[in-house]
Amino acid sequence: MRLNYFLFLVFVFSFYISVFSFGNPVNSKLFPQDTSNTKSSIDFFVIQQIQLIGNKITKPQIIYRELLFKENDTIAIIDIKNRIEQSRKNILNTSLFNFVTIDTIIQPENRLCIHINLTERWYIWPSLYLKINERNFNTGGKQKIYRN
Repeated sequence: MRLNYFLFLVFVFSFYISVFSFGNPVNSKLFPQDTSNTKSSIDFFVIQQIQLIGNKITKPQIIYRELLFKENDTIAIIDIKNRIEQSRKNILNTSLFNFVTIDTIIQPENRLCIHINLTERWYIWPSLYLKINERNFNTGGKQKIYRN
């Protein structure tokens, strides 16, 4: 009985961790859900730097062309969350990466640094190749081998 209860608790805890640990891959602390009621003095951000982390084989130009922004772009604060999420989807749709997360860091003077964390897929998959040289597979064990 105790073992069943313990396994149930382990299952519930692992389910809780798996559901709540993989939240929104876009850093949502920077952008609140409802910005219509809040008045802020910052109406735009200038993208200071875009840093790619985790791409070993894929060329950076492939990733940069999927982004909806580039360095030194001025983007309205209302529009930036949608652009980041759409850029993340564009990168995932290339089928070159398993996971993509985009983190944002606010710098002074309305500057924004963007860090894109990538996990690449395997390009070469190991496979097993077997070849049978017998014409009839059933007789392979019945034949006697004669040596001189």
